[in-house]
Amino acid sequence: MTGSAENFASPGRPEVYSERYKRELDRVSLKNNDQSLRGLANDRMMNLEEASKDTIQRSLTSHDIRMVVMSKRFVLMDNIDKN
Repeated sequence: MTGSAENFASPGRPEVYSERYKRELDRVSLKNNDQSLRGLANDRMMNLEEASKDTIQRSLTSHDIRMVVMSKRFVLMDNIDKN
């Protein structure tokens, strides 16, 4: 302790996204709810910092957004009239 009241930089690695960018990511993910986390991570226009899927998931989770993309289901029809 040096006795000074200075604010020191927080230890650890700096965040990839600013708080403003995280809010923008939240808006885009809620608007495009058919896009997966991997799709957001691969989108070069949205993911400017090229963060990983896990980083994007942690960012969304910090804002209480849980993304679940339903898989496409195929319907099998047995009674199809063949002409």
